[in-house]
Amino acid sequence: MSTPSESSTWKARIEALGTLGLIVHLSGFALCMVVFFSLISMGLQDRVPWVRDQAALGSGATLAVAYALTQALKPARILLTLALTPVLARWRASRS
Repeated sequence: MSTPSESSTWKARIEALGTLGLIVHLSGFALCMVVFFSLISMGLQDRVPWVRDQAALGSGATLAVAYALTQALKPARILLTLALTPVLARWRASRS
């Protein structure tokens, strides 16, 4: 369990980088969705065992599988957001 000082440190950090962090995280989500949807549309379903038995995926099923795969990468996307946001904030501050 975190101590009160650790909790307040995280809250301050999230407030300071909140908007940029949200933009980074949502951009990663959108990129994953587009990539997975495209790969599935181009034939990736042949390599995914629980989708392989389907003769053809409709666009709704393709979207659902792309969403499931995107959610499976959520921990990695969160870590990437936490690592990338401070770097982008420093870069943005140096340019202004």
